Formats: sequence, C-alpha cells, structure tokens
Amino acid sequence: MSRGKDVVARSSSVPSLPRIRPGMVAADMKARVPTALFFPFEIERERQALHQLALWGYRFSPIVAIDSARKKEDLVFDSRFTGLNFDITGCQRLFGGEQVLGERIRAELAGFGIQSRVGIAPTLGAAWALSRYARDPFVVLPSEIRSTTLPLRSNPLADSL
Repeated sequence: MSRGKDVVARSSSVPSLPRIRPGMVAADMKARVPTALFFPFEIERERQALHQLALWGYRFSPIVAIDSARKKEDLVFDSRFTGLNFDITGCQRLFGGEQVLGERIRAELAGFGIQSRVGIAPTLGAAWALSRYARDPFVVLPSEIRSTTLPLRSNPLADSL
C-alpha cells in the first residue's frame, strides 16, 4: 500500500497488453487491463522464494548471494533488489563459457516460470547494471567493459532528472 492505495509490486509482461509497472496504482492497472489479476504481495514469501532460488543457484557457482534491500519498502517496489548474484569465476569453463552459462541459467529459470535477465561481466557492479539495463543474456569481457554503453536510465542520477 502506498498512501492508502493498493499499488502494483510485481508484474509479468504480456506484449499484447499495455505496460503495467511496479508502483502503479492498482485502480489504474485495472482501468488499463480489466482482466488483470491482482494478488496481495507477501514480502516474507518473496524472501523465502529468493532464498530457495539461491540454494538452486549453487549448481552453477559455489558463491551465490541474494540482492538485499536496505528497507522493507525497497524490496516491494524496486526490482533492483530482487535478484541473485553468482560469482562464476572459474565456473564458466565447466559450462562451455559465459554465454552458454548465462543462457542455461535463464532457460532453467524459464522452466520454473520465472522471467530473468542475466548480466555477466568482470565486476559485480557491471554485471548488476547489465542484468537490469542491457539485452540479456548479456556478456561483457574485460577488454570490452570501457566501450559498453547503457541507457541513461541506468545512471542513478538520471532518476533525479
């Protein structure tokens, strides 16, 4: 709830329907898509699901971490805090390379009915940005990191513009 109104916390994308975004007032969502289903968001259930996915992720890397929100409200509306971080250093060779590993992670998540975005880069920050703002799966090698461009909206300062 935001200011006494129900708001969208998560949404799935259907290309033939108008875009529904997190933070949108539920009444506006229903006006755009009258047949849309609206379920209460359960923050503890979301955390448990992320924990289960992190355990599943150990099949790809011995180091898996959940993105964590600083405040409870951040987890509800900010999709930046609903992800997993894998340190795949040395593991990519076991799967045929970074691109193949990224595609496999994405395919297995799709098998669970989970839409995902994958970013693989030499640093955690670059991988985080790629997974949120670039095409996926998206792999950037160390030699390409300086020449990779992302849309302005990926810049935290752009939110205040």
